[in-house]
Amino acid sequence: MVVTTDFYHDRRVRKEALSVLESGFRLTVVATRRPEDEVYQSAQLADDEFDGYPFSLKRVYLNGRTRRVNIPVFSAVAVFFWVVFFYLKILATIFSVRADIYHCHDIDALALARLPALFHRGRVIFDCHDIMSEIQIRGSVLARLRPVFRMMERLLPPTAHGLIAAAQPFAKRMAEASGIDEKEVVPVLNCPRTHSIFNSDRLRKRFEIASDCPVLLYLGSINPDRGLSYLMEVIDQLESSIAVVILGPGHPEIREALAAQIASIETGDRVYLGDFVALEEVPETLMGATATIIPNRYISEAYNSLPNKLFEAMMAGRPFVCNNIPAMAKIVQDQECGIVLQDEQPQTLSAELNRLLLDPKLSSRLGKNGRNAAEKIYNWESQAENLLGLYDEVSRGKRGRNNGDQ
Repeated sequence: MVVTTDFYHDRRVRKEALSVLESGFRLTVVATRRPEDEVYQSAQLADDEFDGYPFSLKRVYLNGRTRRVNIPVFSAVAVFFWVVFFYLKILATIFSVRADIYHCHDIDALALARLPALFHRGRVIFDCHDIMSEIQIRGSVLARLRPVFRMMERLLPPTAHGLIAAAQPFAKRMAEASGIDEKEVVPVLNCPRTHSIFNSDRLRKRFEIASDCPVLLYLGSINPDRGLSYLMEVIDQLESSIAVVILGPGHPEIREALAAQIASIETGDRVYLGDFVALEEVPETLMGATATIIPNRYISEAYNSLPNKLFEAMMAGRPFVCNNIPAMAKIVQDQECGIVLQDEQPQTLSAELNRLLLDPKLSSRLGKNGRNAAEKIYNWESQAENLLGLYDEVSRGKRGRNNGDQ
């Protein structure tokens, strides 16, 4: 497996890795490690889940890109050389692995692994987590490379022997961009493993929240593109009994800015900002909340997405509020497991949060609906069947486009 992010914090990659190992494959993962990934290293306790399996991890250390170059032309040149150097470093590591199947997570990993796979006569699976040419995080390396990603998304998917998409809209966009048949793409949704549910007091104990206060939880990365500023706009409009907990990793500067924003809110004393939650602790953390919020805004990279927060909340039996992002909204409305906002006006968000958090019958009904759907459909066990079925076909040579076969 090739992934150009940190392996330990990527829920999807870890679940796929374990399922592949359980099916009898030997597995080597090539992944990166950057200074900003250090926050995730508490998750290394999850090494136990790979203990006893033929598993190895090759980590490519990427030095942090300097932020001190303020002249636009020099900054662009610095970014170019930084990207080229470290992608070559990852490429060299992939070449060191001789495999029968190269499972590439996202388009940049596919671009890197295609030549080593050809050299070693291995077959290739492309696993599309995102449409990378649509990522618009301001000032990010990914945003600057959009034209390159767009070209790769057009040319590379047809060369793969197997195709996976984390959401059906990704399969559609992949087909439109590269000319492949959408039916060739196997859906593998980022659903959690089935687990038991119970009422947890983890959040109330940690933040000393009264037992009669409804708790709204945001659990995810603390980044400017995740809609947290949108949530901050409505804190003062929430009923006084509601506590808001925000948990997740984020760059220190971004966390400091969010903390300052919370401090400036009139009722900011009921907002609790916490740290990274290890993957193993996510279910119990969710079950400590009354409801959750998925504040992703209606921007291009979110348009086609199905965030793992959606499925984790459903599995934990917790209702949630989310924006009207098509792929997500369809599941929520079909399963009646949450509230889809009809617009992104702050007054709409505050009204729906108050309605959900102050109505125990409504929150219980939506939570139970989500749990039922998770048990029947949206669980990793069912998604792993799709994944392993594709592995079986690719390994036996039953899949592969003419221009991708070796």
